[in-house]
Amino acid sequence: MDLNFEKFFHKTEANQEVTKSPSNQKYKIIPFGTETITGQDKTLNSDTPSTASKIKETMKEVMGYFKLNLSITIKTPLNISCFVISKNYSTIYFISNPKDHSSRFCKINLESEEVIIEENLYEKYLYTLAISKNEEFIYAGGDYINILKFDINSLELISELSGHSRYINKLLIDNSGDYLFSASDDHSVKIWDLKSETFSNNTLFISGNRCYSMDLSLDNQHLCVASDDMSVYVYEISYDFNQPGKVIYRLPCDPPATTVKISSNKTFLAIGNGNGKIYLYRFDNGELYYKFNHNTKVLDIDINNTEEILISAGVDSNVKIWDIHGEYDMITFEKHRDVVRGVVFMKDQERVCSFDDDKTFFVWKVPSFEVKKRLFTKNVRVLFLWYSKSKHVLEGICEYNDSYSILSWDDDGNIFKVVDIEEIIPDAFYKIEGFKEVVVAGKFKDDNENKGFNSRISFFNTYEQKCVRSFPVNGEIGSIIVSHDCKYFFLGQFFKIVVYLYSDLSVIGEIFAVNGMVQTMGLDNLTSQFYVFGNDEILHKIELKLNDDELYKEIDWKSYKLTDDESNVRKLTIRRKIKVNPSEENSIDLENNIKDHGKIIISENQQFIYFAYKEKFEIIQANSFALILSLDFKYVQVLTNLSNTLFLIREDGIDIYGSRSFQYLSSVNKKFTIQTAILSSDYQSIFFLTADGLIKMHNQLKNKSLTLLGDINHLGSFQLHIENLIKGNEDSVYFDSQWLIEPVHINLLHIYAYLNRSDLLKEAMEGSQDQTPIAFFNTSDNFSPLSVSLKMNFSECTHSIISCLRKRIKNDCSSASATKMLFQFIEENLVDLNRMGYGSLHKFYNDIFVIDKSIYLPNFCNAEFELPIIVKSSMIFPSVKEFGISEDNPDEGNSIVFRKSLLRMYTEMGSSKSIEFLKSLEDSKNEKNFETRIIRLILDEKWKFARWFIWVQAGIYVLYLIFLSFYNVYASCRTSWFLILPFIANFILYSYEVFFMFISFSEYFQEFWNVIDSIRSWLFIIYSILVWSDYFKVEIDKTSDERYLLSIIIFVSWLRGITYFRITRSTRYLIKLLFQVCWDILPFLFILFYSVIAFSLMFKAFDEDFNTSFFPFLTYSYSILLGNWDIPTSPNFYSLVLFLATILNPVISLNLLIAILSDTYETVNLNRVIADSQELASMILEVETLLFWKRNQNHKKYIHIAENDSVEDLEDMEYDTVIEKIKKKMFRFRKEFYKSDKTMKKFIDEVTSRTNIVKEIMSRFYN
Repeated sequence: MDLNFEKFFHKTEANQEVTKSPSNQKYKIIPFGTETITGQDKTLNSDTPSTASKIKETMKEVMGYFKLNLSITIKTPLNISCFVISKNYSTIYFISNPKDHSSRFCKINLESEEVIIEENLYEKYLYTLAISKNEEFIYAGGDYINILKFDINSLELISELSGHSRYINKLLIDNSGDYLFSASDDHSVKIWDLKSETFSNNTLFISGNRCYSMDLSLDNQHLCVASDDMSVYVYEISYDFNQPGKVIYRLPCDPPATTVKISSNKTFLAIGNGNGKIYLYRFDNGELYYKFNHNTKVLDIDINNTEEILISAGVDSNVKIWDIHGEYDMITFEKHRDVVRGVVFMKDQERVCSFDDDKTFFVWKVPSFEVKKRLFTKNVRVLFLWYSKSKHVLEGICEYNDSYSILSWDDDGNIFKVVDIEEIIPDAFYKIEGFKEVVVAGKFKDDNENKGFNSRISFFNTYEQKCVRSFPVNGEIGSIIVSHDCKYFFLGQFFKIVVYLYSDLSVIGEIFAVNGMVQTMGLDNLTSQFYVFGNDEILHKIELKLNDDELYKEIDWKSYKLTDDESNVRKLTIRRKIKVNPSEENSIDLENNIKDHGKIIISENQQFIYFAYKEKFEIIQANSFALILSLDFKYVQVLTNLSNTLFLIREDGIDIYGSRSFQYLSSVNKKFTIQTAILSSDYQSIFFLTADGLIKMHNQLKNKSLTLLGDINHLGSFQLHIENLIKGNEDSVYFDSQWLIEPVHINLLHIYAYLNRSDLLKEAMEGSQDQTPIAFFNTSDNFSPLSVSLKMNFSECTHSIISCLRKRIKNDCSSASATKMLFQFIEENLVDLNRMGYGSLHKFYNDIFVIDKSIYLPNFCNAEFELPIIVKSSMIFPSVKEFGISEDNPDEGNSIVFRKSLLRMYTEMGSSKSIEFLKSLEDSKNEKNFETRIIRLILDEKWKFARWFIWVQAGIYVLYLIFLSFYNVYASCRTSWFLILPFIANFILYSYEVFFMFISFSEYFQEFWNVIDSIRSWLFIIYSILVWSDYFKVEIDKTSDERYLLSIIIFVSWLRGITYFRITRSTRYLIKLLFQVCWDILPFLFILFYSVIAFSLMFKAFDEDFNTSFFPFLTYSYSILLGNWDIPTSPNFYSLVLFLATILNPVISLNLLIAILSDTYETVNLNRVIADSQELASMILEVETLLFWKRNQNHKKYIHIAENDSVEDLEDMEYDTVIEKIKKKMFRFRKEFYKSDKTMKKFIDEVTSRTNIVKEIMSRFYN
């Protein structure tokens, strides 16, 4: 095991932190609610050179956190009957009992984690042990009437202490080391003077039955003894044998106690029995303080020095950690595999040593309980709560001493009165963020004259502590809300919402949308979208037009009425059993009577609506009103703006969801009943309103050091799972509960990916029918599990993640859209996936471009619309208005279908991220990516902008070629002055190239055509200089040097001009074909020229003249390829050679060349789309590089397209493909018809229901 003694046990006298190289950092595994205290604040992953190193550093930090908290496991060869830890806590002494009932003495060094002594001790069965203060002697007892004293080194029996008449059950030595206490089956407890040579003893007292267990107080003044006479005795010790002590009180214990413990400060006395009960008494008076239930027989107990934590060991193989005051839930240490016999706190009080019947010692770190602070609420009934961001205090409307007031609480929990509410009984309120006023609405008090009105609205300034204005309202008030700019005030009443100007409270108009009382309202920041919910149980979406005569327009609605069948199944009244003391005998029922009017909360980015009502919670997309997530659970509050998470507050805890993909992340259970929760303005604290008052707790998402966030009941099993992962002993996924590691915001998927456990990663992401998949999300440093696997080069993990994500797309048949939103977490991984050349990446690109099946999108559009229409939006659910299409289906038109990308792409031309993505596409080994619809769509959209730059460049180059051609062809143009025209064009073109050189000199010359361009430009510049310096007198004659140089310039210039044929789609792939042909015929040319040279040498051999040059024979052999050879005049050997040359070279070889070219054409034509897209990407990348001023405009957008709903290019497809496409379309139509039929039935049922209601009202009216 890669663990050392210093890491786990070293502490200085000044109580310094545990040493952790390379920096001093101490971590504590804690559940939700407790902030880890560290020697210094540590910012994770700062100043890292790259993304890869940042990921590795963060993951190493997390794994180091778990390694630091690994338990030491020491497996012994013998069973363990009793043990004692040395004074310096470095050595464990224990006695083992083999099958022959003898006793062996063992010694374990905790630093080396080895058994260093294992020898026979005594022939009889011993099961209690005490070590002298100087650790020189052993005192042991058991199935023998005498106490045995041994030398600790030689294990030689020194003497026997006689005095008991029956077996010895327990031995203890006081802190001074001078006295020994013994408890025996002879019903007596004795004290032995170890200073005397005769070991004089004295009987302290005699109980009614055998004395089984005992404990000595830390000050050596009291002894607690458990007897089988169903009593626990607390004895005051007298060390003067002539002055006996006394039993100060006796506690009954039925069944008999099995273990006892006195706390260090003698505040508490703990007693455990055979029924699994642990009773905690006040030591001073013996009054029962608290009761715990271990559920099985308790064998040992210990209490830490601060008297805050009690630990118990039992036959259920568990060690349980209890909060002595009973405020926090029990934590279980679950690593033991058999009965746990003993447990004790180590010296640092942060670790525990325990042993079991599986012959194993564990030394493990104690998890800490959550910290909470109770605020003063005596005689206070809290009605409404809010947190003042400007004053940084919690405030609320409360009933206090039979009157209503606005109160506030400071950080210490003290309460202060802000202002009295004198005229009304508060029914509704609204706190305006950024303003000093609180709006309170309610009924008049009975003792006031209402003058025809029965409600009033008052505005309180909490800074000036007074009511600044108020006005009466006729009718009952359901809810109130103020616009974000504090310009409008909305008052919800029966059947209507009255709109006021906030400044002077003048009425603007009334909104009639609710059939009943308006219970809750929501308003976006622009005061344009208004959401209303009333007791008609319908959520209305209203478009506000406060500056128009129309005032408002209802544009959508959702009903939350339960059908008769649903009403019978769902219980809308929730009752929860709350145990003041967690025992079966003592419990009370508390009924929640908080009014449930529903809650409408709009997300900070204004894109989503969080709606909670009774046992229903939904997340709705604000723009399209599409359902994102639906949960059948009752939540009392929703807390947002929590580091990309949502806290859904239930009555007994918190469910944590992601606020980007709305996946379930974790849960935290609370022991108290929650009525509502408020978040502080700095997000550091959460205030819970409970049945017992107000509780302030720390927000663990804001910790500066690593913290575990999850269900405390599964903390031990989760730690064990991580420990087994680190050791490589884990083969199954941990599904018992989901955990977050904060503040880095990491879960198990990141750890599986880091450890290259592709098997566990796949199982965790797929889940099963019984197990929810573990959430896939980004960390606080914005890297996902896929990022980890990519940066660590774990291809199997990458494949597991991608395959699981593809399955989620294909298997998602739900009406909600939350599943599709998790793909935004791999947006930053596309570049790495491209560079990796992942084989199935093209399939993934196809999968993430899906049909948008939202029922809010039209199925037809007017024929005059030019399709396709492409929209780039920041929202995954675009508005129909963004397409310019009417929401209503026209009478005549085209059938359309909407498609969208499930992740955002960098589409801004010239941005650094866009350039990086295109480069990765070009470099990718998987060329099939260019065939995917979404990549082609992105390239086509970018080309619409980029083509103008390329056309301008091509135009200038054409002018350059024209001027150069005129200069060469026409004598009148062959002047030094005319040369200026192509020189200007060349200067513009080369300036363009210099810009790219400046951006990246090394990368520039890695491109072949850039080298050609530079050569062409410099050759022409050199030629122009030579002409203008009169070295070349071009107007007079043509020298050989000038002719050669000009011809080279013309050749290179026209060669470079070939690349501009990429501009048009019809010739783009032909350029690819041309270059591919040149590449494919190179091997053939080597063989061909080998043959040409061979025959030319043979022809040379037939020549009789030694002085003839070889070159004519070489050219003659080459001319045979072109069908040009001399006809032989005689049948000789030369004619035979010539015959072979004409067969091999022009006939066989050239036909072979034709075959090669045919194969190349077929290959290129087959991949025509790929070739076209590759050339297009190359040109777009060139233009994007030019747009340097857009480098920082890295905006990601979802891509949406509206296009004709038709089977595309059926004539070019195989029949099987056509049939498959038609099948898919028919299946989609069938689903849509079913969905429409279901919607129509619901509509008919609703109309029938409302008609019956109207009939019933009319019948009552006429009767």
